[in-house]
Amino acid sequence: MNKISVIIPMYNSQDYIGQCLRSLISQTYRNLEVLVIDDGSTDKSVEICQSYCQKDKRIRLLLQEHGGVSVARNRGLDTAKGAYLFFLDSDDMIHPYLLEELISHARQNQTKFLFCKYKRGDGTQTEEIFPEASMAAEKRGRRKWEEARVGEDVVWFYKRYARELLGIGGKLISREIIGTLRFEESLKRGEDTLFLHELLGKKLWVGCCLYPWYYYRTRPDSLSHSGQTDDEAYLEIYSKVRDTEFESKRFGFAFVWENTIFYLLKKSYTEAVRRKEKQRCCVIKEKAGKERRHPMYRKLSLMTRSVIWLCFYCHPVYLWFIEPFYKRLEEKNNCAGRQG
Repeated sequence: MNKISVIIPMYNSQDYIGQCLRSLISQTYRNLEVLVIDDGSTDKSVEICQSYCQKDKRIRLLLQEHGGVSVARNRGLDTAKGAYLFFLDSDDMIHPYLLEELISHARQNQTKFLFCKYKRGDGTQTEEIFPEASMAAEKRGRRKWEEARVGEDVVWFYKRYARELLGIGGKLISREIIGTLRFEESLKRGEDTLFLHELLGKKLWVGCCLYPWYYYRTRPDSLSHSGQTDDEAYLEIYSKVRDTEFESKRFGFAFVWENTIFYLLKKSYTEAVRRKEKQRCCVIKEKAGKERRHPMYRKLSLMTRSVIWLCFYCHPVYLWFIEPFYKRLEEKNNCAGRQG
């Protein structure tokens, strides 16, 4: 029976780590190694985790000075003994049947990379998310899976499951395909996007369980939702991925990142203007000017390039006419998505 190593980076998660670990202890698949890597927490996270280590010997706590989530995940990768690695954030939870379902599918289909749909929420208790009755019904029912054959994995990354494949949480991955690949420790944001992009470029057989059995908690104080500099921090990783796709002559995929980069630049610049942050405005405008010299910029439509120019060089016009139009369009698309 294959061992699964669960890697959990932890930093000041005293309000959530207990629920996270309880969701692991209740897994129907028992051959687990749970590695909690504390990244220099200053609250009671360590004490809470130590109490769970005493209750369940499969849980191990590793301590390190504060170095960031990538350093913590890499330590987990270097320490893990399992044939499969599962990534879980310390403020998230999983369905009691999830790991059993993923590993069973992996064994039956020789799938090396697996994940599931997720639910999003805030502070709900585990029992409220995955009630006993629905769990029993789901276990009796036939599982719903979708497979990406070799070569389709990168299409999933960009289109079919773009939302799910931006983050590492909830992914079960064979150790052999990870090999020496590690998270980029110099990045402040988006390191898991880069990791997954490099991994899914290996032409893998990928499986997605269509049940939403990963519970992703939205926290206003988490590293992933930490305010106005978030967008600018992601620019570095998105530029890296765009350049990789451009150099590989996969211009369609590079085009996706090019649009995303300028979306974030426009959003950040508008925020800075509204807050009257002159220095930040200059920095963002300089970044935009640099990006406009990239060869991919010429592949954007004339209308898109005109909107970008208005944002940075005639912002009042952009603010009064262009931005409201895009907001209405976004609301319309969101409404259509909900109805569909």
